[in-house]
Order: sequence, then C-alpha cells, then structure tokens
Amino acid sequence: PAPRYLWVSLHGRDADPGQDATVAFGRLPEMKRQCLEGGFEGFALHKDVAYMRRAPADELKSRLQDGFNDTVLFLAEEIRLCAVWNIFTEELMEKMGTDDVDDTFELPGNSQSVQEACQRACLRRGYHGYETHSDRPGWARLLSQPAAMRMRRRLSLAHVANNFPEDDVVPVRRLHFVENTLVRVRLEAFAGCDAFPGCNALVVKGASIAECKRLCLEEGFGGFVMYSGDAYFRTAAADSLRRRLVPLPGSTFYILACEEIAATEGLDDGLAKSAARREILGQLMPKLWQNCSGSIER
Repeated sequence: PAPRYLWVSLHGRDADPGQDATVAFGRLPEMKRQCLEGGFEGFALHKDVAYMRRAPADELKSRLQDGFNDTVLFLAEEIRLCAVWNIFTEELMEKMGTDDVDDTFELPGNSQSVQEACQRACLRRGYHGYETHSDRPGWARLLSQPAAMRMRRRLSLAHVANNFPEDDVVPVRRLHFVENTLVRVRLEAFAGCDAFPGCNALVVKGASIAECKRLCLEEGFGGFVMYSGDAYFRTAAADSLRRRLVPLPGSTFYILACEEIAATEGLDDGLAKSAARREILGQLMPKLWQNCSGSIER
C-alpha cells in the first residue's frame, strides 16, 4: 500500500541541530513534500526556512532538545493502510447456518497453499474473506462481499467471540474475514551495533536511509547495518535481530518495525477487534497526509 504520513509538530524543540542535510523554502505543504521526496523524516522550521534532518523520525525523537525559540520540529510518521485477518470458529457457524456462502468456489491443494491463495484472492480480486475446514485441508471457499456482510451481521447479533479449541479432535470450520487496519512503519536505531555480522543478504553502496527502508519493505529484510555509508541487509525477523545485537563501533543498526495502531493486543473478542480498528480508521484517516498530487495538505 502507498504510504501516508502523520505529521507531528514539536514547538520550541529540535534534534541534531546544525546537522542540516539541506534546506527548503516555501509554504509548509511544499516543505513537507520536499522532506518526503528527499528521503527525510523530519525538519526544523525556523524563520520560514526548513532545515532537513538525515536521521529517521524515531532516532530524532531520542535526541530531542529544548530551548529553541521560534523553532518547530516536524516529524513524519509513516502509516500504511494494510489488511489483517479476523478468524471465527465453527461452533458459532453452526448456530448461524450454512446458507451464506454464495458466489464462492473451491481451491485444490494443501492447507497452507490454500490459505495463501485465498489471501491473495481477497487482496487482489476484492473478496472479503474465506472459509476453511480442519478436516478438509485442501478445501476453501472464497466469500463475496454480500456473503461476508451477512455473516458479520449474524456474528454481531450472536455476540460471539473467536475462541479457538485446544486441538482439532472435533472438526473445525473457520471463517477468515479481511479487515483494513492502520500500521505504523518505523525504523528502530541502535548506535554502535550490528546483528549477525557478515550474514549479508544484500549490500548497497552509498545507500540512503529512505532507500534502505523501502528495500526492507519490498524485499522482506528485517533490518540493516549502516557502516561507512554502506548498507548491509539482514533477513532475520525483528525479534531475532534484537536478541543478536553485538557491538560494532562506528555503525548504526536499523530494525524495521511494523505495528498495528489499533489497540487489539489484549482483545480476545473478534468483534471487539473489528470495532477498535474501525474507530482508529475513523479518527486518523482524515488526518493522514499523502505526498501526491491532489492530496490533502495538512
């Protein structure tokens, strides 16, 4: 998904003062556009001049300084509209009946390949969910929008939760609904560190932070180390990289962190998760800034 940005303004504060990558002039929306197009995530605005900062937004937050009168530090938090899956089990399906799966078809293959195919179909072809059976690993049905909406309404009326059984002794049928959610994409910075030294999946000479972040998202890298202006990428996941950090003077290790903004972590009820996601979408979507023609200037 295309990135959107939530701009945070910090009055009377700066980070990395004097370390200006470049400067920009004009109206505030134009300064924001130049910041993003230049691959930066923040700038200090002082007397109608924007002083771009090289470090990612999270790194700048860790080095905030007070006492800069007539200065506003603008930081861009990258937000993406992504898809997640909300899953409900057969017990509640039995109560609801089985007449809500019109406009669907079967897919051959094993359980994992079927789930991957169903998820791709939902994202690329506009389906709103799919159904699977634990005792039929090569079977699935894609759910059209009308079918998914009817099932959701019945779930809401039944006030059911998505509790999973401990095992699959009893055949389990699951409904997987695709839902939109906002995800914050950021880089965690660890100065003087590396992880899995020498295990280079890719090396990019003279890379910018913005280019490295894009490569992590597109190629599935968990992070990278910047050393002497060059980037060395790692394939391990974020948690594994955090555990394997080791000292490397003169370097900075960056870990890609993607976090759902809606507070769903402690919720067991699938309907409550859906409500939390809708609430955050309603609150934040009007505030998000897109760096493209026709975008809302904020």
